[in-house]
Amino acid sequence: MVKDVTLNYLKVLDDKFGYDHDIIQTFIVDQGEVLEIAPGDSKILFIRNGRVNFSMSKYYEKELDRNQMLVIPLGSNFTGVAQERSEMVLLKIPYNINLSGCFQGQKSRTVSNMASAYSHKELNEKKQSSDELSVLDMNNLLILYVSLLSQCSDAGLCTPQYMEIKVQEFICIMNISYTSQQIENFFKPILSSDRVFSDFIYNAYRKVKTEQDLADLAYYSLSGFKKRFKKVFNMAPAQWLKMKKAEDIYYELNHGQKSFKQICEEYNFSSTSHFNTFCKKYLGATPGIIRSSGAVR
Repeated sequence: MVKDVTLNYLKVLDDKFGYDHDIIQTFIVDQGEVLEIAPGDSKILFIRNGRVNFSMSKYYEKELDRNQMLVIPLGSNFTGVAQERSEMVLLKIPYNINLSGCFQGQKSRTVSNMASAYSHKELNEKKQSSDELSVLDMNNLLILYVSLLSQCSDAGLCTPQYMEIKVQEFICIMNISYTSQQIENFFKPILSSDRVFSDFIYNAYRKVKTEQDLADLAYYSLSGFKKRFKKVFNMAPAQWLKMKKAEDIYYELNHGQKSFKQICEEYNFSSTSHFNTFCKKYLGATPGIIRSSGAVR
């Protein structure tokens, strides 16, 4: 039964949410231009040259410099503004690539055993204990790796087999280039002890209104779904949906061009008064204040 449910998750991810096999992408963005990366698979963003100010989901006005890299978790909106002409490479980590597959035999704790070393609850507590983004400087080995990645992508070398190898190679290079703590902090946003289920949730949650809708998509009874969801995310699905709704609205208010009325309609608020109350409760300020000042929650 579990096997059938897992296959259903993968079918939903592939068929309903547009799983993208284009794992490697390169961008050149001129000064002042905006780069928007839509929610999708988890990604690693490498800045080869230039400097970018960015906002991502609940993070506002951060900076990435030349030869730095950042994890963009599955389901996160990303908006960057180039402060100078910037060259970037995006490496996607889709759900069907096993993060632990290339770490066998390593002596210290690595990405392969991070997820298994902690219980579901411990993983979520570690994610929630630090709200800071982890940006890493690339060493010479990673700089060479990203350069070759870009050249091969530009040359059209993009078979699924090659791309999967390059993802695994990146994780192996990480493992010999940084301390266990640095690796843990960097990958923390995308670690999960039940990745197929968690990736399904991140892909699906914007498509539904209620926890019952999510349970239906997962082919679960509501009670069974709540039990598994709580085990993976360490909170009830209804609570988690409200948290993600707040994060998405915060992003819309800071970066979107939609009117308050449009946001109300898209997020199913019965009135602007209800919308104001929600923002004050979950974001700490009214929509007007957040939009005008980028108010931090």
